[in-house]
Amino acid sequence: VGSEMCIRDRILRRALRSLANEKRQVIISYLILRGEASPKELSEELHMKSNDLAYHLRELVIGSVLERRIIEGEVKYRLSFFGAKLLYHMFKALEPSRAERKGHTPISLDYMYQAPLTDDIYGVYRYTEPGTIDYLLEPG
Repeated sequence: VGSEMCIRDRILRRALRSLANEKRQVIISYLILRGEASPKELSEELHMKSNDLAYHLRELVIGSVLERRIIEGEVKYRLSFFGAKLLYHMFKALEPSRAERKGHTPISLDYMYQAPLTDDIYGVYRYTEPGTIDYLLEPG
């Protein structure tokens, strides 16, 4: 059990370290909204140099946050199952409590958000591509 916990801790630390970069957070945000994208698309849409983008994509893959896939000869990146679960729980922790949502206590918003996070976070990770794992994360 001790070595198992050590491995999980290292995996989690590596994933969190890969997310602790502003450019990588921009990549993740784009992929959350888009689903998946090629390096060319990411480079053009995010205005990043290809070598800079390649470095950050590699770090996110090493951190198990993204997965690299080849579809009909084209490389695509998307959130891995682990990355989707990790981000889901990070966002879930930012949601106001049930009491706060009902108005019993004031909602304290993070400085980055203009409004509370919605309950529709589950739809973010739904992948509809046929033949792939369903990434819809159920609450609980």
